[in-house]
Amino acid sequence: MLSSAEPRSQTHEMEILATDAPLVRELSTQKDLEHYAPAAAEDPIPQDTAENDEQAQYAEGGFGWTIVLCTFIICFHFMGILYSWGVIQSSLLSDGLASSRLLSIVGGLEVFLFAGFCIPASWLIGRYGVRNVGLVGVCTSGASLILSSWTTKNLGGLIFLQGIMFGLASGTLFMTSYPLPSQYFLRKRGLATGITSAGGGVGGAVWSIIIERLIEKVGLPWTYRIMGLSTLVFCLPAAWMLRPGYRAPKPGPSATGMKERSILRQSMFLRVLAACFIVSYPFFIPPFYVPQYAVSVGLSASQGALYSALYNIASGIGRLGFGIIADFLTGNLTSWALALLSILLSNLFVWPYATNSSGIIGFAFWCGLGSGGYFSLQSSIVAQIVGTHKINQGIGYIELATSFGYFLGPITAGILLDAFGGSDQGAKPYRPAMYLVGATTTVSFLLVVWVRISYQKRLWSKA
Repeated sequence: MLSSAEPRSQTHEMEILATDAPLVRELSTQKDLEHYAPAAAEDPIPQDTAENDEQAQYAEGGFGWTIVLCTFIICFHFMGILYSWGVIQSSLLSDGLASSRLLSIVGGLEVFLFAGFCIPASWLIGRYGVRNVGLVGVCTSGASLILSSWTTKNLGGLIFLQGIMFGLASGTLFMTSYPLPSQYFLRKRGLATGITSAGGGVGGAVWSIIIERLIEKVGLPWTYRIMGLSTLVFCLPAAWMLRPGYRAPKPGPSATGMKERSILRQSMFLRVLAACFIVSYPFFIPPFYVPQYAVSVGLSASQGALYSALYNIASGIGRLGFGIIADFLTGNLTSWALALLSILLSNLFVWPYATNSSGIIGFAFWCGLGSGGYFSLQSSIVAQIVGTHKINQGIGYIELATSFGYFLGPITAGILLDAFGGSDQGAKPYRPAMYLVGATTTVSFLLVVWVRISYQKRLWSKA
């Protein structure tokens, strides 16, 4: 019976195929026709193997550390000078150029365009390459600082050259340097991005002291020229070394044929975006106003510059420290929440009562730690939530959203300061701005906690 059944089955199969010629033609185009039926039963590629293959694409060292060094140098200059604006503002206020409210427009424009130009800079990088865009950014940054040396008695010229031109150059340099280490590191991503980001904190500390000393020795015009020349001498070689690393390929259509969702339709990313938008409003108030605040409570301008330097030193420590904590202990989101907690506690419970040197030192260090950690972990969190192939897009959206807060926050603080008595009335007129920083940071902290719990409900797991 078996011998008679087999020919019958084969004959029946041939009859079916003969009556369905289109199916035969469709199947004949497939590479392995004989495996058409059993293909669905094959085992899929193990997820661990796929993850290991992706991890193997990252350098995790080698030339990646050269990239980290070059991006550190670039951030040391453009972010360090940007963070040192408070020292320059205090000097210009003492010279009587303009009020705190008007001078804050320069610093506000710097950070507004620094953040707002990130998306156009990302497009330029995609078209012309990270090295070419970085070189243009360095040249623009250095030239704007040198030309600003002739505008120290002209508020309009200072607004255009340092506020607008240097701000645009800073946005360009941010996008060429800040996301780049994430393309070379996966397991050590928090450490690598922390080192790059620490360049801004260390640079802010060093430049705060250098600027104060240079103003005393050679005056503000030559201070600007030295800043511009240093940017050109050190950052041009660093920008020349920049190369793109590995970016995870865009996922293809899913099994259901659906394309990958836009990151603006991912609820977790939208909550991160909202947290960044809210905390950006007061973010630059402490570094911009600590030097001036020190003078208002009876300390010297040189002490104010040292407090600004301490803030930036702590910021550098926080950028590196919170990255290490994220990599080896808590995960990115938990570490980010802890950084925001440091900012809100220091502004609500330390700064309002810091009327002497020790109090300001404690506030500057604690707030600087949190600010550095918040800033350095952004790219790691974006890569974690939306993928490395969309890191530039995600960072661009975040910086665009935060640009308005960066601009309005320092100006609002200047308006509140003038409305409550001015900078010559001691510590009291500054307190509304202090509480503004603490309150808005609290809202951002709660949003980040929400994201953390949504991502990983187990509180003791890394996330």
